[in-house]
Amino acid sequence: MRRGEGAVAVQLALVGTSWGGAYVAGRFVMGATAPATAVAVRFVIATVCSVLGFVWWNEGVDVLGPSRTAIFNNLVPVSGLVLGSLLLGEAVTGVHLAGAALVVAGVVLMVCGKK
Repeated sequence: MRRGEGAVAVQLALVGTSWGGAYVAGRFVMGATAPATAVAVRFVIATVCSVLGFVWWNEGVDVLGPSRTAIFNNLVPVSGLVLGSLLLGEAVTGVHLAGAALVVAGVVLMVCGKK
């Protein structure tokens, strides 16, 4: 990844964290309360997860190129389905599984298909 892209990812994460922090501070001023762990988790998600996501995605684009990398965007809803089920106990129905199977099959066909 080029140095400029990493700097942009960090700057975006800092701006987002600042805005989120301002929102949380405003809520506290208005009398809202939240456990310290909730505030800490929000901070970690806003900074670490966002920055790593930007950095790793841009490294993938550098290594594979934009046209080969774009196909993996289709896996975002599938990962949301899996994480929602595992972490939040969300119900997974046959429609969800069928959709996930179609997405995964499409990605596999694009990655492993004839070149």
